[in-house]
Amino acid sequence: MKKLIKENKSIFVRLVVIASLIVFLIVLGIFQNNPLICEWWTRNISRFFQTTAGFLFKYIPFSITELFVLSLIGVTIWLIVWTIISLVKKRKKFALSRTIDITLIYVAFIFSYVSTTSLAYYRAELPIPLYEEKVEKSEFVPIVSYFLEDYNYCSSTLSYNEDGSLIMPYSASKLSRIIEEEYKKVDDSYFSSFTTYMKPLATSFLFREFHITGVYFGPFGESNYDYLMTTAEYPFTFAHEIAHSKGVMRENDAQLMAAYICLNSKDPYLRYSGYIYTFTSLLNLARYTGNKDDYKNLVNQLDEDIIKNLNQINKYWASHDLLNEIAEFFNNLYLKIFGNDSTGGYDDTPIIINPGTNEITSFSRYQKLYFNIYYN
Repeated sequence: MKKLIKENKSIFVRLVVIASLIVFLIVLGIFQNNPLICEWWTRNISRFFQTTAGFLFKYIPFSITELFVLSLIGVTIWLIVWTIISLVKKRKKFALSRTIDITLIYVAFIFSYVSTTSLAYYRAELPIPLYEEKVEKSEFVPIVSYFLEDYNYCSSTLSYNEDGSLIMPYSASKLSRIIEEEYKKVDDSYFSSFTTYMKPLATSFLFREFHITGVYFGPFGESNYDYLMTTAEYPFTFAHEIAHSKGVMRENDAQLMAAYICLNSKDPYLRYSGYIYTFTSLLNLARYTGNKDDYKNLVNQLDEDIIKNLNQINKYWASHDLLNEIAEFFNNLYLKIFGNDSTGGYDDTPIIINPGTNEITSFSRYQKLYFNIYYN
């Protein structure tokens, strides 16, 4: 046995490293069952590594994550080809060594992600103020009207192209800094004090077909965006991905955080983007007032430019639908494996209706966020 180990020392060393990483992964998997451990880990271990990496890569103008993934794919293909050639030439030991290399690379990759990011999916609830008191249905129309008026106002401050698309009021880099300032208003130790800058993806043409507007990679503390998304989606997407960088990993929480940042901003462009993503949930209240005309009347008050912009956004994504279902499958798989989540987390939580009276007995999180802004 000693002779075998001595002759294959390099292979055995790599196998020991792989086994050690797998053991650590199992331990981290056990930690996921304890929210207190996950909270401590997120605030101390994950935050330290993500902040350190974030500071190192923040001012590099291109995506380190994208470069890393492309390199990983290239190295993997190279090792697989090398392994196949070795097997054909009957160099079994060499083929085994390359197979172990591939295994080590991916186990190390998974370990780096789980140890720096994954436990945040199981931490404490997001400390964003939501209105939990009862709201009478007689208040639905005044509340919706209040925000509808602001929605129209935000629209009036912006400019549009003839096809209904929104014109970017300022650069993406400036927007990233504006949202960084918005996050400084959220004073809670739940969030990391470090704020990353958003970086464009060179492969945005591919992400557009995937219907992915932004990605965050914890080991590098880096947030990236698809620069080919529609202009109205920029602020909300930036706020969402930056939320991930601050320790908010659950998708429904990152969506709520983005809504909170955008809707509470004094910048009309940010609020407009927040409305684009969330106003439908608020408007839905008008279906439960007891007056069937309320919903239609409110919809008719929406600014014509908003309607055109919404139609343009829907048409845009419908025309870039080549890989959406594939992306949906793998994103859903990733969320289930690493975060006990699903792509349904991108949607607002459902309202609960009393079937006997057709009245709302429990509001959605977006609606509660709107109520909190309205009453406070």
